[in-house]
Amino acid sequence: MAGIGSTSGSTSGLPPVQFSGLVSGIDWQGILQKLTQVAQIPGVQIQGQIATLTGQNTAYTTLLSDFQTLQSSLAGLATSSNYFAQSATSSQTSILTAQQTSGQTAAPGTTTIQSVQLATSTTATSGSALGTSFSAYYSTAPLSQQPTGITANNGTNSQGLPNAQGSVTINGVSVSYDATSQSMATIVTNINNALHAAGDTNFSLTYNSGSDSFTMTDTKQITLGSPSDQGNILQVMELTSSPITGSGPYTLNGTKVGSLQQNTALNKTNFAAGPINAGTTFSINGVAITINPTSDSVANVLTKINQSNAGVVATYNQTTDTISLASTAPGPQSIVLGSSSDSSNFLSVVALTPSTASMTAGKQAAVEVGGQFYYSNSNTVTNVIPGVTLNLLAPTTTPFTVTVGSNAQPATTAIQNFVTAFNQVIDDINKDTVPASFSTGSAPGSTAQQTSNGGPLASNFGVSDLRDQLDQLVQQIVGSGAFQSLAAIGLTLDSAAVGATSSSSSSSSSGSSSTPSSAFTGTTGKLAFDTGAFSTALQKNPQAVNNLLNGLQGQLGIVQQIAAFTQTVTGLPTSLPFISGQPLLPLPSGKGILQSYVDNNNTQISFLNQNLDVINQSVRLQQQQLEYEFNQAESQIAMLQSTGNAALSQLGVQLTTSGSGH
Repeated sequence: MAGIGSTSGSTSGLPPVQFSGLVSGIDWQGILQKLTQVAQIPGVQIQGQIATLTGQNTAYTTLLSDFQTLQSSLAGLATSSNYFAQSATSSQTSILTAQQTSGQTAAPGTTTIQSVQLATSTTATSGSALGTSFSAYYSTAPLSQQPTGITANNGTNSQGLPNAQGSVTINGVSVSYDATSQSMATIVTNINNALHAAGDTNFSLTYNSGSDSFTMTDTKQITLGSPSDQGNILQVMELTSSPITGSGPYTLNGTKVGSLQQNTALNKTNFAAGPINAGTTFSINGVAITINPTSDSVANVLTKINQSNAGVVATYNQTTDTISLASTAPGPQSIVLGSSSDSSNFLSVVALTPSTASMTAGKQAAVEVGGQFYYSNSNTVTNVIPGVTLNLLAPTTTPFTVTVGSNAQPATTAIQNFVTAFNQVIDDINKDTVPASFSTGSAPGSTAQQTSNGGPLASNFGVSDLRDQLDQLVQQIVGSGAFQSLAAIGLTLDSAAVGATSSSSSSSSSGSSSTPSSAFTGTTGKLAFDTGAFSTALQKNPQAVNNLLNGLQGQLGIVQQIAAFTQTVTGLPTSLPFISGQPLLPLPSGKGILQSYVDNNNTQISFLNQNLDVINQSVRLQQQQLEYEFNQAESQIAMLQSTGNAALSQLGVQLTTSGSGH
């Protein structure tokens, strides 16, 4: 948009008048200032004209922005799906949520869901425990160098250095150990002896080589640990993640001690199936995973699997000492393990080959309605209620309902956005076109006096006409459908008392007073939106509401007519969706009405600025000429005074004043 013009020349740019009649005593400076002010009068008038035009351009720019917002709001009204929006509500949102399927229409009503079964993913799990059994190393020292799932240590001191000894507290008895010199068998013996020596003779800590796990029993409640403990022996024994059972005697069964070392380089990891080879690739679902046996750990490899496009999630289960792969997509699809091009035996050492893995096929989701089951490979189900999407969250065999009804919110929001934009246009036009007000005195024949300025666009009846055209568009009767006007769906022009006058509020140009005080009910031109009436109309006949606003085949609706009008005002095309069978809106020609007003004003401002520059230059030249002439006059007066003084001096007359004589 072209910029708003402003004053480029100014009468205040003239040099100040600084001149005095030091010889003659004449106030040349006052005379010069008066003459300069008279010469500046045309320039001051031009500045006023420029200020008026600039104020108009500011108002035009605001209106242009208002109309553009109005134009944008029409897109929501032209979106036909807003009038057919529906809500689908589940009575058990913890079991499933429901919503209208995009682009589809659902029949209103209530459906009873009798049961829900979630879709599950196919899983492949290691067919055996992955880490070597600890039984062969139970009596081997030092414990810290043996293949346990968690490497044993004595803890560290406040400086972060390794402790010489660790300590563990069981049933309130603290026992010291040294993982860097003792075997697990020695530490277990020391724990049992310490508890027995403390009087807890029924306490027992034993290692079962068959299950590769520890069992702790006692006739009294077992307690483990203390804030003063050092090291991690209980974690190494895998006794911290299992529950204590019983009520006397009490039992704590640990998990497998020789579990996989997840953070050790693959070529040093304690795989029960044997060492990993030097190969660098293996495949899942045809996707190759690249590894480095000397630097990658099991944890690294699982991360690489999860970040690949293999379509599975890989996890390690510390309790079972196995790796599981779960398909990212639910349903009964297979997981393809390995390929003939693999060079690494990683899948073999983690028992995830077609022959060693335990494969569980995923299940389809199932929703039961009226004794019939509807199946889906995912937990997003669209084939149960036409036009409704069900998002399954949890299984159930307890019946509940899904209710489908109309949803007025999208259309209501679109209408409200339009009304807000429409009323902003009307507000600003009303404010900018308000006429100046005048009053007359009480005396007969008194002259009318202006009491307030009008709006910046009061003289432009074309702007007022824009308001009138908008109001005509929203009041028209169209078509022959169930709803033939916006008023029928809750959109009406507001009511206001207008035309109020008083005997002293206005007058004619001849000075006669106006008619006596009167008022009548009119409108400001703004829209009032009755949401209740609109919701009722929409629920009764959404197609008729859509037809009223968006027309029928071969006919432009009210929305498209307003869009065509706003195009002429803004000079910008609308972004309304094309409606099949309707004529296309003509593209706007020219710059738009408001931009044309701005451009015309800018042309006038440019011309006035040029005239102002000429006037200022003329005033400066006049000022310079007058200063020169006044200086010449002072010089002549000074010379005459000097000559007169000399003559008088010869006659013996003494002058006693300067600038005036006797």
